[in-house]
Amino acid sequence: MKLKIFLGFDIDHSFLNYKKELNEYGYEVSRIKLKEKIIMFNKINKEE
Repeated sequence: MKLKIFLGFDIDHSFLNYKKELNEYGYEVSRIKLKEKIIMFNKINKEE
């Protein structure tokens, strides 16, 4: 899934600084391909 198509806007390298915060929202980054501008996310199960 191409991020720009999914989100509707571009992101810059500052995204890499915030990817650790995704865990709080139930997601993790599984793969980043900067040349192809692709970021793959996984939804993680939070057991409470």
